[in-house]
Amino acid sequence: MFWTAVLLALAIVVFPIFWLFLSSLKTKLQIDSRTPLFIFEPSFVNYVDVFQRTDLARFLFNSVIVAGGTTALALLIGPPAAYGLTRFRFPGAETFLAGVLLTRMFPAVAIGMPLYLIASNLKIMDTLPLLIAAKTSGILPLTIWLMTGFFARIPTDLDDAARADGCSWFGAYRRVVLPLTAPGLAATGILAFLYGWNELFFPLTLGPDRARTGPVFIILYIDATIQVSWGSVAAGAMVLIVLPLVLGFVAQRYLVDALTAGAVKG
Repeated sequence: MFWTAVLLALAIVVFPIFWLFLSSLKTKLQIDSRTPLFIFEPSFVNYVDVFQRTDLARFLFNSVIVAGGTTALALLIGPPAAYGLTRFRFPGAETFLAGVLLTRMFPAVAIGMPLYLIASNLKIMDTLPLLIAAKTSGILPLTIWLMTGFFARIPTDLDDAARADGCSWFGAYRRVVLPLTAPGLAATGILAFLYGWNELFFPLTLGPDRARTGPVFIILYIDATIQVSWGSVAAGAMVLIVLPLVLGFVAQRYLVDALTAGAVKG
């Protein structure tokens, strides 16, 4: 019964991606066939078409810049904040940490309008730095929460020993404690990158032209086409999910560790 449920869940998750891949290799007639085709002669014309007729390459470049910038900024701010929460106790620390995670539960639209007004007043609309800052605000609470779990696992005796050897608090953090959380940094960085790559709302509202990213491409391509070329849409979608899939397979062990770290104190 257990494995039946596992296989059913796996099929629900994997089959849409599998069907998307098949559709990206089909011609229009094969896609429009009333009988689903699983065996056919594959064609890469949709991949050629989507790159020749659209700005997908530019969208992908923007996605790499935004996702990379979001990851770098989240890892620059999040780990020091998490380290401070685990090493410097103050009244209401647990409540503060819970409040940090609570902000992650706010829908993006709740802060979308204020960000839009601020960006308009500062004349920074439709720029990649704006998207990086917006997406960092979305992933930073989760970064702090996850890294807090990793730092809590490391004994404070190591900090004390580093301090006794002449390190400052920051020196102990940078030279001793931070290297020990390398798996956590890797997992948290991957989650931040995936968020920066996949998140749609901010690029759709704050990057309407020059700062468009990959996920926006699908929506715009469908809206701009009178008769939707589903083969090209499928090809573009497959290009967009290749990098997240590779990262997921490579780092699945670290991701599981990151998702369970917050439950371990200690």
